Amino acid sequence: MLVTGTFIQKFHFLLITFLYSGNNDSLPSTIQQLKSLRVAQHTGLFIIGIIFSAIGIGGLLLARVKRGLFWLFLLLGISSLLLTTIGPLSNSQENIDQLLSMDSQEIQMIEVRPTSRTYPSLVEKIMIIHNRQSIDNICLALNHAREVDDDFLKAPDSCCSIIVTMTDRSTIQFGMMQRGQVTGIDVGGESGWHYGRLEANDFGKVLKSLIHNTLLR
Repeated sequence: MLVTGTFIQKFHFLLITFLYSGNNDSLPSTIQQLKSLRVAQHTGLFIIGIIFSAIGIGGLLLARVKRGLFWLFLLLGISSLLLTTIGPLSNSQENIDQLLSMDSQEIQMIEVRPTSRTYPSLVEKIMIIHNRQSIDNICLALNHAREVDDDFLKAPDSCCSIIVTMTDRSTIQFGMMQRGQVTGIDVGGESGWHYGRLEANDFGKVLKSLIHNTLLR
């Protein structure tokens, strides 16, 4: 499901990018427009799921040969429907809002991990943050982040993966990218799902300061 879902999500993202290409005036520039685009993407993926499922079912009922292609359509269609109704993509905006409104009192610890991406990693080994003041500073910085377009900071100088463990034992995972003083957050990170992107320059400064202080000890 993860492989199929990731393929579908990338296909749909390329489709949306194509529809917006060549018309810079149509690119989202405000948070409300970004949210509207995300709803449109979610709706589009749901419609793709219905169409692919219909093609798959119709083909399997009517075709006598080459039924394998229609099984593929049915698989992709059902996967799209599941992803947008009960799967990870059903609550994309909630994941973004959760980061923007994160409460430090609900956090048990924060892990900063080396990235598995091709870009240089911001840390060489896992760094665990327990200190309450540090967690407060991180949350305050995250609260100041803002939603941006998915094209934001596509070529970073360094990256890392962050896992936030809450007091109820649930976790929130996201990726951080930096180029100079500019910091971006990939909501979903290396979990395999992409929910959106944030500009979080304050967060980048706070985290780099914590990493620097840790290295000096």
